[in-house]
Amino acid sequence: MGAAPQGEGERRIHSPFIEHLGIRFVEVADGRAELELLILPEFLNSAGLVHGGVYASFGDTGLGAAIHSRLPAGQLALTAEMSCRYLKGAREGTLRCISKVLHLGRTTAIAEAEVFQGDALQFKASGTFVVLARP
Repeated sequence: MGAAPQGEGERRIHSPFIEHLGIRFVEVADGRAELELLILPEFLNSAGLVHGGVYASFGDTGLGAAIHSRLPAGQLALTAEMSCRYLKGAREGTLRCISKVLHLGRTTAIAEAEVFQGDALQFKASGTFVVLARP
C-alpha cells in the first residue's frame, strides 16, 4: 500500500511515512495538489472517528505537495507552522485533500488545504513552510 509517484511534486516529497499511510497522489501540478486516503480501521480514535493526527498528516502532505510542485529542482520545503480546523469526523470510506499555494517566496511558502469525504468538508489547514536548498 504505497503512494505511486506520478509527477515531480510527489517525487520530491516521497517518504516512508506517506507510503505507510497509503496516501495516493491523484494530481500534483502548478501549485495545486489532489490526494486520496482510504480510511483504515487503525486510523480511528476511541470514538470511532478518524484520528486528528491522521487528518493533520494528510493535510500537511497536501500542503507540501502543492508547494513542491512549484519549487525549482534543488529546493525543498519543510513545515514551519500549520493551523488545523477539525470540522467533522469520518468513520469509513475515502478522504480527498485539495490544496493550493497562496504564496511562494525565496525563503517561505504558504499554502492551504481542505479535506473532504464526498462533498462534506471534514478538515481545513493552512501552513507556512521554509524553503531550503536540498542537501
